[in-house]
Amino acid sequence: MPHQPSFRRLLLTRLLVFSIPILLVGMGMTYRTMRATLIEAASRRLSEQADDKAQEIQSSLRALESQLAIASQTDELRSSFSPSTETYLRRLAQQIPTVRCLQIINISSGEIELDTCDLD
Repeated sequence: MPHQPSFRRLLLTRLLVFSIPILLVGMGMTYRTMRATLIEAASRRLSEQADDKAQEIQSSLRALESQLAIASQTDELRSSFSPSTETYLRRLAQQIPTVRCLQIINISSGEIELDTCDLD
């Protein structure tokens, strides 16, 4: 005579057989939802940071352009080149930390008239 499982064991087995797959599917769905949410949040944060950095760079470039435009209007740079012009360029290059090298280029010939590149 074969041994029949008890009612409790049968009930527990059926309960586990039906509930464990449902729990696993629920966990998988929750995992995918949370993963998608985290990826979206990270993407949004990276985009915002990139936009902020781009605005910061554009602002720095505008400031640098205005500083160089003001410097180009000085009498020392408009007159013929002299030792005071070179001194002025070197001082200016040291005052603007984002600039490594300043050059004065003759527009008609394209030749470099004066530069501060040897400071590097």
